[in-house]
Amino acid sequence: MTDSAVKLPSDFDPWYVLLSPPEKVKEKDSYLLTKPTFEVQSIEVDYRAIAAAAEEDARQLIDKRWKDIHTLSPVCQAAKVLSSKQIRNGKSLGVEQYLTQVLGDSKEGVTFALPSFPFKIPNPMKVAHRNLDAGELLCLRRLHYINSIVQMLMDVPSSFVIISDGKIYSDICDIDASEYKQYTSDARRAIAKMGLADELKYVDMLDTVIGDRLEEYQATLNVVSTEIAKWWEKNRETARVKYLISNMSANVNTFTEDYSLMRSCGNGVIPDALWNQYKKLVNDKAESKAREFMCKLVTLRIMDAVPNRYPGSVRATVHPKEGQFGIHLVNASTFVFPWQGTTLRKTGDKFRVVPTQTAWDSAKYEIRDSETNNILYYSEIPADTRGGF
Repeated sequence: MTDSAVKLPSDFDPWYVLLSPPEKVKEKDSYLLTKPTFEVQSIEVDYRAIAAAAEEDARQLIDKRWKDIHTLSPVCQAAKVLSSKQIRNGKSLGVEQYLTQVLGDSKEGVTFALPSFPFKIPNPMKVAHRNLDAGELLCLRRLHYINSIVQMLMDVPSSFVIISDGKIYSDICDIDASEYKQYTSDARRAIAKMGLADELKYVDMLDTVIGDRLEEYQATLNVVSTEIAKWWEKNRETARVKYLISNMSANVNTFTEDYSLMRSCGNGVIPDALWNQYKKLVNDKAESKAREFMCKLVTLRIMDAVPNRYPGSVRATVHPKEGQFGIHLVNASTFVFPWQGTTLRKTGDKFRVVPTQTAWDSAKYEIRDSETNNILYYSEIPADTRGGF
């Protein structure tokens, strides 16, 4: 790999480098230093019921839309339903046409490729616990729901390849190997308990997708990092760079800074000077990590890593963009990713993934998994015995 092999164009536009969150966190006036006391309830998770509920939801949606789609071909039926606002996240961005084309070429079966499921983001204001919880289980249910729609309408196998990017981005968020490995193990365990191991295939971005191209990846990343460093200096005052730094500040590991802040204000009052110092520390860390994140994402795009590994697949995404299929990961009312927030069950039996503070402000109950004693979700209403969400 030479410097000339990878060169950013003079009009380089990293429009595809996107970062959550859509909700603000770490505002001084709402910074909680202690966790409220909740009534703790335990439930036994019924994994098979979660999968069955997704299939029933798929049948009900198809029945609801049948009048509008019954004259279409199976491929067009599936594309029409999947591109509806109930499933599609964000603007249409030509997604129905994209799905029609890719699904039409999938004669033997449909594969969706979705980079996701890294680890719980190490920011206590977003999620205070480290384990996989109900948010991820609801996301797995959602992916099975999409597969079920395709299977019922097109009568072909449908599967999601969940591409965990935990290992490749772990250093950016200062996550050690034991943590992302445990998260992966818990996700695979949940998939197996749902009976969906053949349909929801969980792989690693570095180990499986890049795989035997690891040397090429590292060489490309080295060159891209040099190019991005020059681009960053020229553009650090632009809205694009400020957006990346701002959003990365809610994704980096802030446990050290948070602990220092908590120790310095034992009375629960944060002086302005201390808060400004804290924000600068987090911002400086966020800028370095945001640049590193851009380098890795640009490298993966230059290498066409996902489409090369899974040719002909539907490229699903958590960030809607043209030529991809942006999906709601939990439901159409949730915009925080499961790994970037805390799951809250609202009155009316509706689940949302929200920042920790939002859940703590609203909930009365802390619901735990009776098997592992891990937190599943916070709730405004008492838990029932269904365990299938």
